[in-house]
Amino acid sequence: MNSKSRFIRIAVFYDGTFYSKLSAYYKYQHKRQSNLTFTGLHEFVRHKIAEKEEIDVAFCQIVEAHFFRGRFSLTATKAKKALESDRFVDQLLMYAGIVSHYYE
Repeated sequence: MNSKSRFIRIAVFYDGTFYSKLSAYYKYQHKRQSNLTFTGLHEFVRHKIAEKEEIDVAFCQIVEAHFFRGRFSLTATKAKKALESDRFVDQLLMYAGIVSHYYE
């Protein structure tokens, strides 16, 4: 196997608090006025690694993705009326194939 056709496995680890602040910046302050997407970030990572390693992007695959973030209790979330947005993020993670890890 030559160096131009080697397979690179990529793991991505998200700091959930940082990601949400960064996404809010792009949604409300940046000229794009758009949220970041997990699938878009994954494609960006794959392409940048392929470029740096000088191989075809098809040989760069994300095999692990994990999202770490603190989470309020159900009572606190309901009090802030944030349950729906909290579950929306869970749905986005699920569809992007990202394993979520929550702590108090």
